Amino acid sequence: MDIGERSKKFVKYHMDVTFHPVFKTNTMVAGLWHEVAGQIRYEAIMQEDQDGNQLSYLFPIFDPECADYDDFT
Repeated sequence: MDIGERSKKFVKYHMDVTFHPVFKTNTMVAGLWHEVAGQIRYEAIMQEDQDGNQLSYLFPIFDPECADYDDFT
């Protein structure tokens, strides 16, 4: 599987499983990939709440060689 498809499966898995309550009740307004010290992570930025607070969620480290999420639909 190419890295583009693998990264989409990784993000979908964590949106649907790891952070399910967050994504079920809130709206994501942006998603950003970061690489720091050789670690690749995805950050989901959520819509502001009624008080004007805006949260973001940093996903676990993404390993482009890991096929664990390839079969997630």
